[in-house]
Amino acid sequence: SGLADVIGIVRISKTLRLGRLLRLIRLLRAMKVPAMINELTDGLQSESILTAIAIAKSIALITIVNHFIACGWIGLAAWVPSDMPCWTRHMDDNAEQTSGWFRYLTALHWSLTQFTPASMEV
Repeated sequence: SGLADVIGIVRISKTLRLGRLLRLIRLLRAMKVPAMINELTDGLQSESILTAIAIAKSIALITIVNHFIACGWIGLAAWVPSDMPCWTRHMDDNAEQTSGWFRYLTALHWSLTQFTPASMEV
């Protein structure tokens, strides 16, 4: 029984490593996207379409960066000890605002306001 448990743990760790490797490969595929966009835009002659594509790329980059900031902000809040004040515990006082989506959107809103010169209270 003890040996079977050890073998099971080894299999689980190998599966987890394989999962990490597959995620890394998927991430490496995402690095090809800028080159693909450049290939598509090389044949375009319209300056307005090229400008629209450049704006869309900037918006996508800002959105992705803010998504990771918001997720990190929620993750940090989960690590705060229960005896310390935290923005998520403040939200828990209001029963209507305890959904995960509301927390994510609040964190996303906060991270978006940090990109502007005039931030606001969230």
